[in-house]
Amino acid sequence: MQWFEEVAEYLEPETVYTHKELVAFIKTHYPYVSQGSYHWGINSMMKCGKLARIGYDQYRRADGTERVYTPNYTKSTQTLVKRIARKYPDIAFTVFETELLNEFLELPVPDSIVYIQVEKAQAEAVFRFLQERYDYHLLFRPSKKDFEVYRRSGCIVITNLISESPLKYGNPHDIRIEKMLVDIYCDKIISCLLDSERLVELYYKADELYTIDKPGLLRYANRRGKKEDIEGMASEIFERELSIEEKINSDKSKICSAAQAIIESLPESQQLLFEYINCGMTQPQLKDALEVSPQAVDQRLDRLFKTLVREIEKKYGFTEEYIRKIYFYRSEFYILRRLSGFI
Repeated sequence: MQWFEEVAEYLEPETVYTHKELVAFIKTHYPYVSQGSYHWGINSMMKCGKLARIGYDQYRRADGTERVYTPNYTKSTQTLVKRIARKYPDIAFTVFETELLNEFLELPVPDSIVYIQVEKAQAEAVFRFLQERYDYHLLFRPSKKDFEVYRRSGCIVITNLISESPLKYGNPHDIRIEKMLVDIYCDKIISCLLDSERLVELYYKADELYTIDKPGLLRYANRRGKKEDIEGMASEIFERELSIEEKINSDKSKICSAAQAIIESLPESQQLLFEYINCGMTQPQLKDALEVSPQAVDQRLDRLFKTLVREIEKKYGFTEEYIRKIYFYRSEFYILRRLSGFI
């Protein structure tokens, strides 16, 4: 048993922990590992099934009730996945088949169609491999019109894998339920399968049967430009996430306003640095403007960021960890640009 698995055994059942509380908890048992190891340990607890994420910054000891979704592919699709994975072990691809939807719908989907999303640079290679070696009815990146003309039950559709798609750890070819729910709404080909009424039915039944990473689903939906549409379609499912989002946006507004006020009280050199950032300068441009080395730029950015965080924490209680979290753990330079109002 590895050290993070042993620590997980000491977590209180049914107790909800924040990320910060988990780090503090681990420190009491393993005080001599590096700070980065604590964060790695939390991720490893989740990967090995000892820790469950149950919401935004909420974790608890896994007890087997998390209702994790695992796609139940047909045998023919399992064979297809093995053939591609064996030929291209390093290519990222995810598989969805229409029969997976029947678990969530009263009336089954009539046609059996398999959709393979492959990283863009390798999609054609996978298509050629299947075309030359096997007797499949293949469609390669079809338009919606072509799909309607040439589709038939049993066909295989090969398209590009959207960047930042949520992939399943340990089984990257198994489609995650969050990705399936977003794709069935957004994808021009897959969305042909269901009308709006059955789509709503799908979302609510999926939420009833399985634990869904709703913040992750909404991030992917936002990546595809349909976040607000999906929130509106299944508003009861995302009600809690919407309230959390409102709080985060409010906190961001407070942080930006505080930063602008704090800057006025800082030394002239830090005010100048912030002004340069506010004008949209990049890090290389900052180096030239300040006539210092890249390392010195990074040090000044870090010092300015830490100064702002210290004052913001005094005013609102927002810690550096929280500020990084709501800005997606970006670099000090990126967060400073957000605080300056440039982006």
